[in-house]
Amino acid sequence: MLPLLVVHGGAGHIPSDRVQDSVLGVCAAVRAGYSFLTAGGSSVDAVVEAVANMEDNPRFNAGRGSVLTARGDVEMDALVMDGRDLSSGAVSAVKNIANPVQLARLVMDKTSHACLTAGGAAEFARQMGVQEVSTESLITDYSRARWKKNLDPGAKPVECQMGKMGTVGAVAVDAEGNIACATSTGGMLNKMEGRVGDTPCIGSGGYADNSVGAVSTTGHGEAIMKVVLARLILFHMEQVPALRMDQALITFQTQLTEEAHVYYTSDFCYMCVNQLLASVKPNNSSISVIINTKFTVTMQAETKTRDTTLCKWSQTFVEGGHYLVNIKISGVHSEPSCDHILQKAPHSVYLPLLVAALLLLSLSLVFAAAPYIYRRRDTSKFIRTICCRSPRYSLDNNEPPLDSEKPKSTRLQSLDTFRGFSLTIMVFVNYGGGGYWFFQHAPWNGLTVGDLVMPWFVFIIGTSVVLAISSMQRRGVGRWQLIRKVTWRTVVLLLLGFCFLNYSPRDGPLSWSWLRVPGVLQRLGFTYLVLSLLQIFWGLIPVPLRTKPFQDLTLYWPQWLIIVLLETVWLCLTFLLPVPNCPTGYLGAGGIGDNGLHPNCTGGAAGLIDRWMFGDNMYRYPTCKEMYQTTQPFDPEGVLGTINSVLMGFLGMQGSSAAILTKCTRDAGFIPVNKNLWSLSL
Repeated sequence: MLPLLVVHGGAGHIPSDRVQDSVLGVCAAVRAGYSFLTAGGSSVDAVVEAVANMEDNPRFNAGRGSVLTARGDVEMDALVMDGRDLSSGAVSAVKNIANPVQLARLVMDKTSHACLTAGGAAEFARQMGVQEVSTESLITDYSRARWKKNLDPGAKPVECQMGKMGTVGAVAVDAEGNIACATSTGGMLNKMEGRVGDTPCIGSGGYADNSVGAVSTTGHGEAIMKVVLARLILFHMEQVPALRMDQALITFQTQLTEEAHVYYTSDFCYMCVNQLLASVKPNNSSISVIINTKFTVTMQAETKTRDTTLCKWSQTFVEGGHYLVNIKISGVHSEPSCDHILQKAPHSVYLPLLVAALLLLSLSLVFAAAPYIYRRRDTSKFIRTICCRSPRYSLDNNEPPLDSEKPKSTRLQSLDTFRGFSLTIMVFVNYGGGGYWFFQHAPWNGLTVGDLVMPWFVFIIGTSVVLAISSMQRRGVGRWQLIRKVTWRTVVLLLLGFCFLNYSPRDGPLSWSWLRVPGVLQRLGFTYLVLSLLQIFWGLIPVPLRTKPFQDLTLYWPQWLIIVLLETVWLCLTFLLPVPNCPTGYLGAGGIGDNGLHPNCTGGAAGLIDRWMFGDNMYRYPTCKEMYQTTQPFDPEGVLGTINSVLMGFLGMQGSSAAILTKCTRDAGFIPVNKNLWSLSL
């Protein structure tokens, strides 16, 4: 990743005659430290070198430019911390050391301690071969003059602190992403001998942690220590809202001299208008945003003064990942470019699915292998002797059953299996599908596993209706008796849908405002009623032993005629009904889709009919609302869609017709596959 180094020359007022030299000193420290980073050095090397450079500069209150104690002596403090493993080293109240920060580095690397002070630090320096310097070499004329001024009887301590540079420090990130900090100071002017401030205290003078960041503080030490300021700052940095499911963090950083704007659109959003994601201030500024990871997104960076896009890319972000996009210009005459860096690896989001699949596979193998393993053991005779003496309970396959009970037909077993599978998936989907996008409904066009559950279930209803009613008709149940049964079940489904599934007590019991007229059970009830009536009146027809071409069409032509009439109604209403301020035959989601030209046309004719019939008593949070930013209510269980659910129950899923109508694409077909509209291609 891109190495970074930040240094500070300390808090405090800088006299005008010292500003230029102070700025030059900070720049020199940056160059010295950054040279280590560009050469592949560590962040610890960089911060120590940068701070040591300022300790050698008499313009700063550290090392050679340190302020004096009340006795006219020099006592210095320093701290170094490595964010990789939180190791640290510090020295306090040291004398006759030109670069205390280097001694603090030795404490971190060569001892098991975190801080050495005064005489102990001096003894350790001699053991490490650190050269001692004279006290006079650390005292500047400027420091001595300010010390003497503060000794005057009329001196004001607060004013005497003015005109000095405070504690110096640096923080850095190396190419491997490791973070470090270093801080060094001569302390407060005219301080008591032995006074130790915040600088050598871990968490006050500085702190570094690879998982959060790094801080080097400067200011009034006693105030800083009261709140453990460095660690407190990192604590608040940690309080950035934690990433939730299907979220990733992107940081945009720019080296441009003008503000950059980053726009995005989801690749699942058909012809959507680009949306502003972030505005990045100029001159090495940065901003972080949270983005949804469900679908691939296309991003582009632009500025107001350039006619062309700075950079454009498509990327599928992964949940929990931290990404950095650096918008930069490599040379004077170069065009801007974007570097993409992964700062934190994303989660293994599909690991739970893999574990579940392996578990189900293992159970299936055990279930399939159990009979074979069981047959290889000679236990059937023993079990029959002990438990089940009657031959009807024999476990041997070569003995026929003694009762006349017939096994279920393969067709019914397969139907029961498919019904159970669909119900299992339906329950899983209704409870969030584990948060996986493909177990949830598509925003508009397209199909996910979540979208297939209801068509599967409607298909099963159609199959079950034929088998159940045919069986009752063969047993002699009369037509009007069947109609009463079917009508009663339909009424029950409708009442359950009206009164229970859509109930919300926020406006009080029996309040009309909470009622959602269309609904899942209402659609299933109407579909069941139509399919049952088709079967009751025209379903029980003897099938010839010899099959003929188009036999299903000729034998059941009344049913086919009614279905064709229903579909003709659907097609005419969908593609010919005028919708105010919308194109005739519009099938889009509206909102920002279709280049934002039809924002209030969600669902076209289907949405218009539902809003005209039900008003506000319909679903107000369709799946397209978030991505397409729609404002119109739209109910996926609306009136027009119910016609195609009848077709689904009657024909099943017709793969060939769907392929033709959709042109085998998600958005570009004659009638795009769309579960929200229950389109004909579904």
